[in-house]
Amino acid sequence: MHTPRRLFLSLSTAILVAVVAFVLINNRAARESLEQSLDERAQEIVSAYELVKTSSLTSAAQMASFVAADVEIKRYMADAHAARVVDGDGASGEKASAVRYDWLRWVQPRLGDLQQRFGMNELKFHLAHGGQAITFLRVYRPERFGDRVQGAYHPVNLSLATGRPTRAVVLDSGGAALRAVEPVTLPDPQTDRELLVGFVEVGLSFDSLLELLAQHLGVQMAVLLDQEAATSVVDEVVRERELMSLPGTQCELASAVGPDVMELLDAMGSEVTAQPQDGVTVMESHGRRLARISAPLEFVGPATAAGNVVIWFDAEAALAAYEHTVVRNIASAIGGFVVLELILLLLLRGGIRVFESELHRRTVEVRQLNRRLTRIATTDGLTGLFNRRHFLQRMQVELDRAQRSGGHLTLLIIDLDYFKDVNDTHGHKTGDEVLQQVGRFLLNHIRSVDLAGRYGGEELCVLLPDTDAGQGRAIAERMRREIAALRFTGPQGEVFGITASLGVAQWDGVSDRDPLFVQADNALYDAKDRGRDCVSLFGEMGGQ
Repeated sequence: MHTPRRLFLSLSTAILVAVVAFVLINNRAARESLEQSLDERAQEIVSAYELVKTSSLTSAAQMASFVAADVEIKRYMADAHAARVVDGDGASGEKASAVRYDWLRWVQPRLGDLQQRFGMNELKFHLAHGGQAITFLRVYRPERFGDRVQGAYHPVNLSLATGRPTRAVVLDSGGAALRAVEPVTLPDPQTDRELLVGFVEVGLSFDSLLELLAQHLGVQMAVLLDQEAATSVVDEVVRERELMSLPGTQCELASAVGPDVMELLDAMGSEVTAQPQDGVTVMESHGRRLARISAPLEFVGPATAAGNVVIWFDAEAALAAYEHTVVRNIASAIGGFVVLELILLLLLRGGIRVFESELHRRTVEVRQLNRRLTRIATTDGLTGLFNRRHFLQRMQVELDRAQRSGGHLTLLIIDLDYFKDVNDTHGHKTGDEVLQQVGRFLLNHIRSVDLAGRYGGEELCVLLPDTDAGQGRAIAERMRREIAALRFTGPQGEVFGITASLGVAQWDGVSDRDPLFVQADNALYDAKDRGRDCVSLFGEMGGQ
């Protein structure tokens, strides 16, 4: 009388534990799905930001090239160059002042279209003088001229050093901007060569870039600069006009798009920083839940200045779906628990022993079937190694792990030399036995963390985690010798051996698996070209 009751209570407790575990596991899965959804959205936005930034730099470069190619611009640049020679001064002589005045009057009426369509906020003309670049005309600040462009990594100086157009994200006296520089050359009458006389510099503000992203992606954005760097680099007039100090932080706000940006920055508090932050953070504003990410500005050159683009996007739909899933999991668990309790009670009353016997039998069958299906799905039936599909899946897992931990990863591709001759001489059955024995050899001689698979035909592959190229080559050499020492028996009792060629390649830490396979395969072909029965390391091909 008491045994069924105790059994019922025990099983009920087990069901309750299982239901709680079900809720926890599914809620965790829902949380991971939420994080993945937010991460994917974040990656899309960051990719769009990078694409628009690159496109804006391209537009700036096209505008600089367009301006530099204008006949009148070339004429004014030649006049400025000649004025410098006449005045004997970089940009402030009487002749240079007259040229600058005429140039400014000509160019200003023609800037409206470029400003409206592309957000151009800077246009400068520099002269090449004595291995330096001297600013001759700032169209938007004509009172500033004659200063030398500072900084080896400034786009103008980079263009001066290379003679080629340059584009970059820059933090300098004019603030943070997307800048492009186009050299201007004129024919030298004395040498019939092109003489570098100056540069056209075009600057685009971040405002147009942010507005474009906000319009198409429905995001809010802010560009933050390191306060110390901005104070030491950006002109005071530019700081007062274009930058805003954020109280309680070490940041300057350079640009912002969105109705709630200031409140969102205020809500961030001490988290406001010019250093880019990893991951996605969820916050609430005006009853809406938003996700926050950041992307680096990546100023050109070894600048100590930090720049950070903070981006907020709507996370309400993803969070609502997560909460709905959690509620559904709990409701399903409660309903499932009640149903299971009723079923358990009925089964106990109707004959629990018969049920348990049948349940046990079916459970065993299912487990055996699952094991068999798993073995069939993941293992090559002939060699016992992983089949190609499962090997590639496991390889991707190891690549992801190595990328997170920064560890080494080396791939070996093994090809049995003249394997077709084995089939032709001893028969395909003997060839299959050779592959079986080599497969057993690999399984018995690799580490538990290594992966061995059959890539196709007589090609086998081994993935060596936490192994660099030198270690991989040593392992491959040992395998080559031991494979050569194996002996096989043909159908007539004849004993023969076989050799192998091995290609070795170390993962570069960033590429996906396909380039790694190509490198190892190239190394394998190098080993074959060198006569087979040898090891070739990608990067050192052509010799041992």
